[in-house]
Amino acid sequence: MEKPFWIPSLWALHLACVGSAFLMGLSAWLVWAEGGFHRQPMAMLLYLGQLGLSLAWDPVVFKAGATKVGLVLCMALFGVLIACARAFKNVNPIAGDLVKPCLGWAVLLSLANLMLLFH
Repeated sequence: MEKPFWIPSLWALHLACVGSAFLMGLSAWLVWAEGGFHRQPMAMLLYLGQLGLSLAWDPVVFKAGATKVGLVLCMALFGVLIACARAFKNVNPIAGDLVKPCLGWAVLLSLANLMLLFH
């Protein structure tokens, strides 16, 4: 299958997933350090939700081959990341800004998932 130039190779995809997880972890740590998870318990639930969705996407798409389910996971991930960015920004503006590259990554992941779905 001929892939578009904007679809990363598999090793780059996995490396970017690790980078996104690092940024989310750092962002969550900044929120935790300021006591944000105690003041806003929903922020912790959102963080755990995005973590679960992120961890589920790879095995669902690459091991099970369920690209439709993977696309639903990507859409849910994007929504949870938006909510995370808002909740984190209320506690620490830098933490909210660190989520933004993860939103871009979720969009690229969705586009890659779409390419897998239609080819």
